[in-house]
Amino acid sequence: MRALKLTTAAILALAVSGCGGGETTAPLFGYRTGPGDREITILFVTGPGDEGGRLEILDEDPVRVAVRVLYRSDSGDDPSPLIGVQRTVSGVLDQPLDGRWVVDQDGVVILPG
Repeated sequence: MRALKLTTAAILALAVSGCGGGETTAPLFGYRTGPGDREITILFVTGPGDEGGRLEILDEDPVRVAVRVLYRSDSGDDPSPLIGVQRTVSGVLDQPLDGRWVVDQDGVVILPG
């Protein structure tokens, strides 16, 4: 049930974000680590016609890792942004996650998923 609520919230955030042809910050709803100890995969949502995202690791400190995913929106005036497509993007951290929090660009905690 929690995953459904998070996905629904992410889809609504996508709809409100105003996709209009430029690069947009994606709603993030989870992460996983591995297979290497510094690798991280972020789970995010885009519209059906949007391109895959690129991961930006904004900051790493002893307590948290701040990330964001940017993607190019291709929805234009299409009413389908209410349909979300779950995607993943991976990157490499400077240090292993080792219990640090993963947060989005606003400092909101992203839970493992």
